[in-house]
Amino acid sequence: MKRMKLSLFILLSLFTVSACSNENTAEKEEEIPAKETAANEKNNEAEEASEEISPEESQLAFIESLAEVESGTGSSDIPQEEEQAVIAALNQHIEAFNNKDLDAYMNTLSKHAIGFDYEQEREYMKKEFETLEVETTIKEAIIDEYQHDESGHFAAVYTLTSMKLPHPETGTMVEKEVSNYNIFQKDPEGWKMSSSAPLRPEGMTE
Repeated sequence: MKRMKLSLFILLSLFTVSACSNENTAEKEEEIPAKETAANEKNNEAEEASEEISPEESQLAFIESLAEVESGTGSSDIPQEEEQAVIAALNQHIEAFNNKDLDAYMNTLSKHAIGFDYEQEREYMKKEFETLEVETTIKEAIIDEYQHDESGHFAAVYTLTSMKLPHPETGTMVEKEVSNYNIFQKDPEGWKMSSSAPLRPEGMTE
């Protein structure tokens, strides 16, 4: 805080200094708290801004919280309308994957995802769809967690899927069950997948 400049009247005489002393002191006492209050307000605003959590940080915290959630238990917090929209987005994702429809598949993904880079995912799946022989069927889909606050809308969908794919050694079509957590976020265009991670494979059966 800058020190206040002394009044120029101090140069006139000792009498003027003496006469103005009390008045200047009172003015300083009034102005200093005002300056300190303004400075404190700015500091508080800066601290609040630094404490604001980004959507990415909020989503990561949301994902970390899933470690304490028993998968497949379901969430009672999500409104029915939102639940239906999330499940519809999941079904569109699986359908596009099975049809090897790259544009439709990419349309189910968030451009602001934290689990993958959108453009890199496009290039990767473009190559995968050229040779991929996998058919995925959703056997179970349950929204375990739902978050709705100023940082965004997130939903964690537990899925049990059945995947038919060639055995890596024999080439025979086998069936494999996989449990996943799929994180959806609500973008301006609607619910989109932001990340997906397998929980446990259930083994292969011919």
